[in-house]
Amino acid sequence: MPDVDGKSAGFIGYNARVSRSTAGSTGPWTPVPEVKSFDPAEVVVDEAEFTHLESPDKTKEFKATFKDGGTMAVVCNLLDPVLDAAGAVIQDAIVSDNGVQDANFYFKIEWRDDADTVRKTVIFPGYITGAKPPNTTITDPVDFNFSIRVTGAAVWS
Repeated sequence: MPDVDGKSAGFIGYNARVSRSTAGSTGPWTPVPEVKSFDPAEVVVDEAEFTHLESPDKTKEFKATFKDGGTMAVVCNLLDPVLDAAGAVIQDAIVSDNGVQDANFYFKIEWRDDADTVRKTVIFPGYITGAKPPNTTITDPVDFNFSIRVTGAAVWS
C-alpha cells in the first residue's frame, strides 16, 4: 500500500543476502558470497482426487494433501580461490554438502534496504540438491549454481 505521499513501499533486490547454517535455525549464519540472483521456492499443495459416480454436477472432487516446499535456485559468481580463499571455501562446502540431509541445515534469505536494514527475512530447513559451474564460454562470467530443496516449514519475519 502506498505511503501518505502515494509512494510505493516496495524495494529492490539490491543488498539481499542468502546465508546458510549447519547448526540449526538460529545460526550461526554464513553468508553465501557474491550471490547474483536467487529464485525462492514456491510451496505447492498436492491434492488427491475423490471423484465418485455420484459427484455433484458431474464435477471432479479434490482434497488437499501435503505441502511441497519446492526447490530454490541460487546463482553466484564462481570464486577464484587465490583471490577469495574464504569465499571459495564456502562454495566448496556447498558442493561437499550436495545431497547430504542433516536436520541442522538451514537457509536464510534477508531482503535489505540501502541502509542495510533488514526489511524481510525467511528461514527454512533444506539440503543442497545440485551444485555446479555452468557451461563456460570465452566471454561470459563463470557462475556457480546450486539448488536447495526445502524440507520443512518456512518462518517469515
